[in-house]
Amino acid sequence: MSHPSKRIDIALATMAAEREPGRCYSYTEIAEACGCDSLTVKNIEAKALVKLRRKLKRSGFENGELEGFARG
Repeated sequence: MSHPSKRIDIALATMAAEREPGRCYSYTEIAEACGCDSLTVKNIEAKALVKLRRKLKRSGFENGELEGFARG
């Protein structure tokens, strides 16, 4: 069996490619497709948003511009 993060990456890429415009997935739907639980999906999302926020700050975005975005 493949490494869990590879399996999750593949499942997310497949979901993104097949997604209808405007369609949003729940944590549960994503978790089922990725073979993990909803808490894992939430944790991955939280870490990714914190990383993105740091990167945006380094690129010169001001705190006010990031208000409500990737709190952390």
